[in-house]
Amino acid sequence: MIGKRIYSLSSFTIVEVAVVLLLSAIIVSMAYGVYLNFMSDVIVFGKKNDKFQDIVFFEKKFTQDFKQSDYIYAINESDLVLKFESNEVYYHINKENVLRRVSLTDTFKVKCVLTNLEFLKHYNANSKPLLSSIQIMILGSDTFSINLKKQYTIAKLLLLESAYDSL
Repeated sequence: MIGKRIYSLSSFTIVEVAVVLLLSAIIVSMAYGVYLNFMSDVIVFGKKNDKFQDIVFFEKKFTQDFKQSDYIYAINESDLVLKFESNEVYYHINKENVLRRVSLTDTFKVKCVLTNLEFLKHYNANSKPLLSSIQIMILGSDTFSINLKKQYTIAKLLLLESAYDSL
């Protein structure tokens, strides 16, 4: 055996490899737990964000219709008619959702109720009472309200009076 060299390779023992695998498994399981917790928070945030977007879109559309309408009538405690020169917009507001009907029907997944309806003092017995102020309570974990006031011009009121007088 002269002339033969013995080569030694440096390597890890089975115990060292087992310890590294155990530590790696612990780290991966902790990271997976953090990932699951993060993803559940993302899902909850997404649902809250969707609800908030529905509320913001409803508030924007209703406020726009309210301000641009010529006349506003309350049919009952949950139905409103917003009258424009060329068409009418109907709103049905209940505790589950809001329906907006023009030519198509929009559904807003917003839980709300109509409160504090104030009517304009109108002295013509034939006319419908005009709505001058409204408060809509948005129901949910954070309850808040939308308060709107409608101001009618004298010209619009006289035009409405003459329309009712001609009937």
